[in-house]
Amino acid sequence: MADIYAPHYPTTGQLGNFYQRADRPVIFTEYSHTLGISLEDHDRQWEIIERTPCLAGGSVWEWVDQGMPFSCSPKENMFGYEEKVYTSKTGGFEMYGNKGTDGLLYADRTPLPNYYELQHNYARAAVTDSVIAVGKEQKEILLHIRNRFDFLNLKGNAVFRWALTEDRDTVARGAFSPECEPHGSTTYPIALASAPDTERICLLNIEILDNQGLTFHRQSIRINPAGLTRRLLDALTESTANPMEMIQEGPMIRAGRKATLAEKIKVEGVRLEKYLIPLSADSTRAGMIGTCIQTEQAGNTLHYTFTLTPDSSDTFLSELGIAFLLDKRIDRVQWIGQGMMPTYPGRYRAGRYGFWALQQGDLYFEGNRQGVDAAWLTDRNGEGILLVCDKGNVSFEQTDQGIVLTYNVAVSGQGPKFARTAFPVIAKDTESVQGDFYLYHTDAAKLPQVLRTLFARPETIAAPFRPYETQYDTYLMRFEDIIDRRPATCDR
Repeated sequence: MADIYAPHYPTTGQLGNFYQRADRPVIFTEYSHTLGISLEDHDRQWEIIERTPCLAGGSVWEWVDQGMPFSCSPKENMFGYEEKVYTSKTGGFEMYGNKGTDGLLYADRTPLPNYYELQHNYARAAVTDSVIAVGKEQKEILLHIRNRFDFLNLKGNAVFRWALTEDRDTVARGAFSPECEPHGSTTYPIALASAPDTERICLLNIEILDNQGLTFHRQSIRINPAGLTRRLLDALTESTANPMEMIQEGPMIRAGRKATLAEKIKVEGVRLEKYLIPLSADSTRAGMIGTCIQTEQAGNTLHYTFTLTPDSSDTFLSELGIAFLLDKRIDRVQWIGQGMMPTYPGRYRAGRYGFWALQQGDLYFEGNRQGVDAAWLTDRNGEGILLVCDKGNVSFEQTDQGIVLTYNVAVSGQGPKFARTAFPVIAKDTESVQGDFYLYHTDAAKLPQVLRTLFARPETIAAPFRPYETQYDTYLMRFEDIIDRRPATCDR
């Protein structure tokens, strides 16, 4: 007779059903597997484990990549699919394909995005609110707090530091350590000198520290959130050049993305290697996708409305939207939405709504961001493109010819190691999808005040964090290797 059950890699469905009936403790040898930047569904799995008494926990495979140093003759072409990590042109570390790229950290202990996702999901204390409504004259914000420590009261063992911001200005700050029993919950009122100005983007940013002063959780709470689109459009009163002057190619259909290690295993052969499809001026068809796109002048912006209709094939459309290759001078992005790390279905909990900025070349630049209301892509001086949308999926992809900016209307998960994503976008299963967004050309010589208020000066954006020349999963591609220039009548 065994004292415990110790299963290996249960599915999320098994966690929520079969193992609920266990008659002894269940300790999973491993229940979640990272592979490259893929870590899907951990949030749902961990919440089931937390609320089920007989599920004692388990291991995520694994802490750090199994990397071995290697040297090579100088590698001059850093574009293209990659399974190694090059710390220089003459070497780096080798993980032997998908056999050793399993870490939350790269082999040199640099965090992958999955590290921050796991940190968020494992937080021992948190504010459970994501949005809080306050009255016009209300000078108090009431927080709901949970404690997941097994034995410790939060009082004296967790410090909640908070900062209230309106747009990018900090207007109040403080700290507290609430009374809250182990596995309990409580409320805590934050008293303010004045009511929040909810005409601006109002955020309560929380940082939680343990009794050693180490931060183990960060989150942002939106106060009376309102759409940003009308505020921006009404304030873009400066007449500027056509946004298309800052675009090399587009609009194009995005019907996929570059493959991760996990997708190479599970969707190879049914995904598009060349996933950017040009739109011809007189065609409503572009290969596999039925397309209707309209552009109209809306004040000083271009307003795009579109419908994409996949065909009945088994094609795995990992991302589906409208893309533009931007002017090559554009080398940095600021956005208002979820960040800083890329977010996808099944891996998005660490994304916090806020104001974010990255330069091209940063290790974490690539990928989709959810919940985006505005993205400003510019050169150092502020010349560039402003994209305005409502809680959109917006992706940034670097190529040798410039940044590809995409407004996505459908995004698949990246999957776990052992199965396809639980959140697929497959052509035959996807009905017509619609979207709309606005583009505005920002002239560095006459930037509207609203941009100066909501965004930092482009020249102040921090230098890119670039520890590697190239690496698996977030490697870069040449533009001509991802755009399909065959006639629309050709089979793709």
